[in-house]
This record gives sequence, C-alpha cells and structure tokens, in this order.
Amino acid sequence: MSNVHRLRRWIESAATARIIFAKRLSGNDTLANNTHQGGPYVAKPVAFDVSPSVNTIKEKNPKSSFPLTVMSHDMSQRDVVITYYNNKHTRTPVDNGNGKDEKKTGKDEVRITRLGGRSSPLLDPDSTGALAIFAFFGAEPELRSEVWVCRGPHEEEVAEEWLGNVDPGDTVLSYPESGVSVIPDKAGKCHFSPDELPPDWRDAYPSGEDIVAKTLEILPTTTGDADKRLLRRRQCEFEIFESIQEAIELPRVKAGFDGLEPFLQCAISIVNRRKSRGGRSLELQVRQILLESGFVEGEHFDHDVTSEGSSRPDFVFPSQDAYQNPRYADSDLRMLAVKTTCRDRWRQILTEANRISCKHLLTLQRGVSENQFQQIQEAQVRLVVPKKLHKRYRHSIRPHLLTLEKFLKSLSSLLKVPAR
Repeated sequence: MSNVHRLRRWIESAATARIIFAKRLSGNDTLANNTHQGGPYVAKPVAFDVSPSVNTIKEKNPKSSFPLTVMSHDMSQRDVVITYYNNKHTRTPVDNGNGKDEKKTGKDEVRITRLGGRSSPLLDPDSTGALAIFAFFGAEPELRSEVWVCRGPHEEEVAEEWLGNVDPGDTVLSYPESGVSVIPDKAGKCHFSPDELPPDWRDAYPSGEDIVAKTLEILPTTTGDADKRLLRRRQCEFEIFESIQEAIELPRVKAGFDGLEPFLQCAISIVNRRKSRGGRSLELQVRQILLESGFVEGEHFDHDVTSEGSSRPDFVFPSQDAYQNPRYADSDLRMLAVKTTCRDRWRQILTEANRISCKHLLTLQRGVSENQFQQIQEAQVRLVVPKKLHKRYRHSIRPHLLTLEKFLKSLSSLLKVPAR
C-alpha cells in the first residue's frame, strides 16, 4: 500500500479525534538548530483542552504524559510529555534599583518532548519544513495522540486537500465535528467584521490583486525595509482573506445543508480556495515591493513569463526579451522563484530559466536541516529569506542567507535601477 493511500485511510480514522492540530515543523521544533529542548511547539488552546492539568502558573513548568504514535513512519507507541513552560509567569521579579520591578521575561509556550531524539520523525532535522498533523483522541487521563509527518509533496498535497493551505508559521486547528479553522497568532487591524468589508466582498470573493490593493490601503508605507513590509503585508492580507471567508461562508454553514453532498462540496470549495491563494498572494506582494523599489515591469523585471518550453519562472530580471536574446550576457540575468515552503519544492525551480546557473528562491520556511541546505547549495540555489526569519536557521546557515532587502540592492546595482 502506498504512503499516500495509507495517509488517506489515516485521515478517515482521524475524523474521530477530539482535536486535529497541524503545522509545518520549524528548526526550533526539530533538532535542526541544536536547540537545548527539542520538541514541537503546540498551540496553548490545544494543549489546555486535551491536558487541562498543565494549564496553571501555580507550579513551574507543569507536565503531563500520554502515549503518542507516529503513524506515517510505523513507529511504535511511546509515552511522551506535554510541558507548559511558564517561567514568564512564575519568575520572581527583581528590583532594578529604581523602586520598580523588572519586567518578567522567559518562556510562555507548550512543547511535546521525550520523543526519542533524532530517530523520531518529529525531531529529525530533515523533517524541518514538513507538514505535521497531530490527532488528539480524548483528554487526560485517557489522552492519546497519533501523528502523521508528511515525507514529500504528494503527501502534503493530500493533507492540504483536507486541511487547506498551511504556510510556515500557521497553525490549523480542527474540531472534526465543527470543521477546520486557522488560528492566527493574533487578530490585527486587518481583520474586519462583515459590515466593515466592501459590500461586493460579502457575497463574492475579490481577486488577489484587489486584496493586495486593500492591504496597501491599510499599510500604505512604500519605503523602508522590504523584509518588514513583506511580512507585515503577508499577515495583513491573510487577515483580510479570513474576514472575507467568514463573511461569505459562515452564513452558509449556519444555515445548514440538505444533505452530505452539498456539505462536502462547500467544504472542498473552502479548502481549495485557501490552498490556491497562498503562493499567488506571495508573488503579488513581492511584485508590489519591486515596483515600490523603483523596478519597472518590462524594463527591469517580468513576472510569470516563459523561459523555455512550459517553464514559467515567477520573476525574470531584467526581462523576458533580454532572456530570449542570445546576445544578452548570461551573467547579467537573474531569476527569483517564490515559494512559501522550500522543503522538496526547491527542486522544482531547477528546470526554470536554464541560462541562469545560480537561481534565487524566496521562501518563508522557518529553517532547513544542514543536509537539506547542502543539497540546495550544491544545486546553486540561493535562499532569500526575510530577515526576521533568519533566527529560525542554524548559526552555520545564516551567513549564506540573503535578505530580500539585500537581494533587491544587488539587483538595483546590476540593472542600474534609479534610486528612489
């Protein structure tokens, strides 16, 4: 039986779980960054629901054990520990000499630990960037968990057909009886009630370009650090999309369905829309930042054009015409691929823009293993990662990462883009 078929069967059984929790493993979840305490972070609402005994600050770092099985890798059940690291709340304030207590610092997070070291797919550095799905059955003292760690794009596609698109940093929480929802880190000024949305957006989804335009209306700053702009707008665009989806879909869900088939069609539509918007949204945000940085489309870059055959790089510099001109020096050509995650997917860009030997890939993935990074370097792929995310990578890898700001400055110098 293929792994994809096994995953589909596991998804059917996971429908009886109390909670489904999914995320992409970061370098701080696995052992990719050699962190002192290896183990995946779990959203506190999930942990406190299935293990209410750890929801306390009356004791330091409360723990609870339960059995966990990694179904994707046929690993035997083992007892693991869920720990609420709460020393941010339990540390004793210190007088700093001016009569005021120092602000408490420290951790306020939940992790699953005692997973068995690098032999566990949840801690294996090469699992960094993988989509991991936790199914929690019951609650303490009867709590148990099954986990699926996706091993490649085919498994991730099946999982995201079910969950919707899961970007790095996102967490997906599902109570199977009531459907899937994404838990943002925090609600921001880009989240709107139905009455606050443009009237047309309450009945039909706007285009990606329209949502980007709305993002710029809320965050109008067009100068300053490109990395910060990209991440702020990415979060804002997501909150806008969630607001639109709630306005359109929630009334339909509350009204109920005449049968199973209409319900399934609605659920599939919601999931597919979430899945399709992710990568396209990031491309549009990058294109906007290029324009704000003085790059002229058709003169300094082209977006979504053909290089060879059916290959369509996300961005070619300075233009498709220059790329197709054999007299234009290969050394003066650049390309930028845009992918929210790069685990396995970085290989997809190797057949794009064959004239360009060193390919640049912008990603939001939070860390890669040293083994993965070595393969990426050997293939002459250079990672472009927003500066804020560099701390998610091992110290040995960080010097080899480009920020978006530095990438744009090198392009500006190469293409002689007028300063703004």
